[in-house]
Amino acid sequence: MRIGIDARMYGHTQTGIGNYTKFLIKNLEHISGTKFPNVKFFVFLRKNGFKEFTEPNDNFVKVIADYKWYSFEEQIKFPVLLYKYKLDLMHFTHFNAPIFYYKPFIVTIHDLTPKFYSGHLIGKYWHRCVAYNLVLKNAIKKSKYIITPSQFTKNDILKNYKVNNNKIKVIYEGIEHISKSKERVKFKTKFVSQHIKSKQILNYVLYLGVIRPHKNLVNLVKAFAILKNKKTFVINKLKLILAGPDDGTYPELREKIKKHGLERDVIITGILTEKEKIQFLANARLVILPSLYEGFGLTPLEAISLGITVAVSDIEPLREILRESVFYFNPKNEKNMAKVIKQALFNKRKQKEKLKQGALLIKNYKWSKMAKEIFALYLKI
Repeated sequence: MRIGIDARMYGHTQTGIGNYTKFLIKNLEHISGTKFPNVKFFVFLRKNGFKEFTEPNDNFVKVIADYKWYSFEEQIKFPVLLYKYKLDLMHFTHFNAPIFYYKPFIVTIHDLTPKFYSGHLIGKYWHRCVAYNLVLKNAIKKSKYIITPSQFTKNDILKNYKVNNNKIKVIYEGIEHISKSKERVKFKTKFVSQHIKSKQILNYVLYLGVIRPHKNLVNLVKAFAILKNKKTFVINKLKLILAGPDDGTYPELREKIKKHGLERDVIITGILTEKEKIQFLANARLVILPSLYEGFGLTPLEAISLGITVAVSDIEPLREILRESVFYFNPKNEKNMAKVIKQALFNKRKQKEKLKQGALLIKNYKWSKMAKEIFALYLKI
């Protein structure tokens, strides 16, 4: 059996979908091999990912597919390449399956963010909106199965598109378990990024992810400004770190930082390496996810696994995944957000309760379990 995996988002410069793809492949390695010698995986990568990726065993073949996502090349040239490899099944790890690919495939739809929060990249141009809807509808209609990382995303698809309930499979994502103490030592003795010295930011709250409007970072800055106005010593020393790629499509964020005079207190890091991401998480006083919309919520789980307190938006998908292991706030109310952040920082009793719940919760989320369920779907098809 010849299975293709769209890994064009693989690599250290990518965020959620890149990690999803990386850990899927890493764990498929342990499932295939001697047990399934006749299964061959063809991993399609862009140039940077091609350099980073090393085939784990003889069951894997890496293929250069340097077609940018959401492009005409992706829709026209990518399917031509896929046909050359005579695949029995293709797994598109994002919704953007080429319209002109007609062989059997499954698709992972992580969320419907562009539909509800199109942002500057899609919402600004009518043709991008049309293209998004066309590609998404095609993937939903032609795929053999749709994988979603939460029941919430499955329900969202069922509400907005005509599709059989049994066609959508909820398969939760996983987390990588890392030693917190080891990363804390590294963080305090070395540079953690090309922009920041560790001694400058030993007291901080952290957002880790892409810089996009639906992540609600403007309201987070407003809440942080409220905290700063409390004038307590601990709060005065506190920094807010926004760690993730910033492509300049969210100018309102920097405008709000400047308006509140927080240029020295709010740090935008840009792209981090995998080691830097772990170090920032392991040393945070609090990890925050203020999103208006999510499909899963991987960063909070990673923080919980490191024993870090987490505060997130009180929205349905995060309630589904995180349950009672985190502090919840109203993402549209900066005063409530500030109040909950302060509680999460200083209420030691509740911190312990949440982390105790989290230690039990994270046992449900394993990349190996996800890969087994996806591989079973491959075999079923």
